[in-house]
Amino acid sequence: MIRKKLSGSALTADWGHLLDKDGNYLSPECDIIIYDKQGEEHGWNDDIKPVFTFKFIKCTHAKLVISCKSFLNPSNIEVDYFIELKKHVEKIWLFAEYCGPKSPHRIEETARRIGYQEFFFLYTWSKKTSQRKNEKGWIKFITEIKKLVD
Repeated sequence: MIRKKLSGSALTADWGHLLDKDGNYLSPECDIIIYDKQGEEHGWNDDIKPVFTFKFIKCTHAKLVISCKSFLNPSNIEVDYFIELKKHVEKIWLFAEYCGPKSPHRIEETARRIGYQEFFFLYTWSKKTSQRKNEKGWIKFITEIKKLVD
């Protein structure tokens, strides 16, 4: 869906590592890198009909990195990951599949204090009641992705 929203622009999205101008590895693994297509150096396992593709992207062409988590709470936001990535890319977002029903505001405050520009999540889930509540985070996320090409 992300690539579809970026289609028609010079941008695309992949999973991978950021590289310096000489092709040296700079970053920890990046769940999603949104980058100018000219920044792709090479891929790993990107043969015909791959199960997955891992790309190596010049950091100068990376527009945004999105760190993705299944479950997130304020105490498991990766500070060291952010600090390392910030050396190589300007924008870093945080995305979670779900968080606790009382956590979204605290997660967003903590993430912004660390330096993440955006925080998105799909739903909240209560361990006590097993209640799941859709928070329309996907719509907000896709809207922000679309803004990258508008």
